[in-house]
Amino acid sequence: MRAGRFRDDERGVASTVSYTLAIGITIVLVAGLVFSMGGLFEDQRERAIDAELRTITEGIATELVATDRAADRVGEGMIATRIDGPALLAGQGYSVSVDDCDDSDQTCIEITTVSASHTVAVNLTTSASGTSSGGTMWIVVTDGELTLAEERPG
Repeated sequence: MRAGRFRDDERGVASTVSYTLAIGITIVLVAGLVFSMGGLFEDQRERAIDAELRTITEGIATELVATDRAADRVGEGMIATRIDGPALLAGQGYSVSVDDCDDSDQTCIEITTVSASHTVAVNLTTSASGTSSGGTMWIVVTDGELTLAEERPG
């Protein structure tokens, strides 16, 4: 008879259940915050990569135009401009390519990483081509041809 008396006694059950529910709800809320913050940091990383791509592309475009203008003033011979770019962009390697744009008479500069790319079109008086894997690169104008290269030609 005594064992049945404890089985029917429900005192204290409400506080145990409410405590367990509060812990469960807290865990679910914290897990949701952790997952949502992970997405926020990934978005910030992508924006940082895009900003770096734009900055470096604009810098290379400025150097290309300046070298092209200098070659016009000098006339014949070789002009070489060294660009010291970063070795990595947001921890990723990158490549730079210079070539004629498809739709216009302009020259396109494209920087590409594993996760993003950025293109800028510039007006040059000479034809341009070449690629570099980032870091230090050279813009060389010889006989009316502008080339982007990883090493300075001899």
